[in-house]
Amino acid sequence: EPSLKYGEEFKKFMVKIEDVPEMDIDIKDVKIPQRFEELLKRNKKLQNTYLTRNRPDISDQTGSGYDMALANILIKNGFNDSEIAAIIRSSKTGTKKKITKGYLTITIKKARAFFKEKRVKGIPGIREEHFRATDLRNSEKFSKKYIGQLIYCQPWTNWLIYTEGKWKIESKRETQELSKKVILDYYKEASEMLDDRTRQNLIKEALKCESQRAIRAMIELATSSMARLPEDFDQDLYILNLKNGTMGDLKIMELREHRPEDMLTKIAGISYEPGAD
Repeated sequence: EPSLKYGEEFKKFMVKIEDVPEMDIDIKDVKIPQRFEELLKRNKKLQNTYLTRNRPDISDQTGSGYDMALANILIKNGFNDSEIAAIIRSSKTGTKKKITKGYLTITIKKARAFFKEKRVKGIPGIREEHFRATDLRNSEKFSKKYIGQLIYCQPWTNWLIYTEGKWKIESKRETQELSKKVILDYYKEASEMLDDRTRQNLIKEALKCESQRAIRAMIELATSSMARLPEDFDQDLYILNLKNGTMGDLKIMELREHRPEDMLTKIAGISYEPGAD
């Protein structure tokens, strides 16, 4: 009598027809374009996707997962369907099975649908020809980049920075210096683009953000999304912050790493040494 075990195992590898978006994918036999080699030389993420499986940020670590990640990068950089198919076929990290035209079509369809969805939602990182680096967009990038590193306390009218295991009020205008790195990220993105028009537009927008007004606006708009109150700090009576870590629970005396979410502003000037007298 047949066992259901194999049927259940097989389900993991099935592709639902409704999961594949409706769009025309045109795949022809073409050579890998030279511009791909140029992009590969300077794009670390592409190297880690195409040459070596070194992308811990990818949830699907199978060959198919890397094929999809590769297609996503290529779509962002303006490669057409035939070029993407040729590059996937030559990938060192993709699926080891025989790559069919049907497999390539489904992979590219899903990647293009993902790209379109993220573009509509305005997710940072998607390259747009008419991108605008507004004050609001800059503040959102600032907030996401420095989550766990910066917070703003309105009653104290001060930014706090997480350093050496505790939160402390900034004293050297660290916030302003960190905000400049958000602008530098635009130039890094531009350096990875092959499309001249898109790259020049992003550089133009980045230059506008270098003004003192734009920097101040970025920081000011981020205060609301990164706001905390004085009563949020130092509330857990069972936490002891030490130089080499945090006693997360004094009842069990177990040392762990420092964590910004503990919201500690104080630290003892000693280290914990198990077994010491």
